[in-house]
Amino acid sequence: MRKHLYLLLDFVTGPKATIELLKQEDYFGYSFFVFAAAFFTQTLGNQLILFTDRAHTPSLIHINFIFSTCVMLTLLVIYIAWIHFSASLLNKPGNIKLLLTAVNLSFVPLFLLFPLGQITAAFIPWPFEFFSALSSMIYLWVIVLFFISVKNTYALSGFQTLSTLTSPLIFIPVFVVLMILGVIIIVFSLR
Repeated sequence: MRKHLYLLLDFVTGPKATIELLKQEDYFGYSFFVFAAAFFTQTLGNQLILFTDRAHTPSLIHINFIFSTCVMLTLLVIYIAWIHFSASLLNKPGNIKLLLTAVNLSFVPLFLLFPLGQITAAFIPWPFEFFSALSSMIYLWVIVLFFISVKNTYALSGFQTLSTLTSPLIFIPVFVVLMILGVIIIVFSLR
């Protein structure tokens, strides 16, 4: 247990060295537990703030947690597959299992959302706005850890990592436009 806790703390404070450790030892299953637990604490923090803000109605926390975790995990796996594909186009060797482990561990800062939500709800007169600002900083931290995970897993440069991470923003709209044009051409050719 102590080894796993130190792994989380080391990943947050020194992700590059921790990724080298992840190359030697297998923490794949543990990383999915960390991912689910981080999203659960995020959901708890969000619900706590929404309950204190009178403008929002309370929702069922378990449905919110299950739905958000399933959607996020599905999108994450698809995005990781795209990153692995893009890195292979750059002839950079990497292990998709290692990348999934490192990316799942990059969600560790989400554990701070529940205690910050409690402190915000108890002591701040405008909890929703303040918690949103704190959440944005924590999400930025997660993005930085995600960037470092991809960069060090595939030994990419900073520009290659940035282009790999943003490539879906270019290719998905182009793919959607081509699909729409294909459907339009098929529809008009049937007339």
